[in-house]
Amino acid sequence: EASILYHRLGSTDPGVRMPVVGRSLVHEEGLALIREWIEEMQYPELVKQHEHRRTALLGLWRTDGAEASSR
Repeated sequence: EASILYHRLGSTDPGVRMPVVGRSLVHEEGLALIREWIEEMQYPELVKQHEHRRTALLGLWRTDGAEASSR
């Protein structure tokens, strides 16, 4: 649930949801599969030590040389 991917796939907010085209319902089965996949991942040490994984992941994402607004 701390994943931005999971959050965007599960949202019904037009400004957040993903994908933008053809999106009016949350595909619960697909969302559950994404959640399971994310939970099985090995997290970088920074994320393991951080109390809020989402904040840590966004921090890593924003320091990879890309601008946050372009994603």
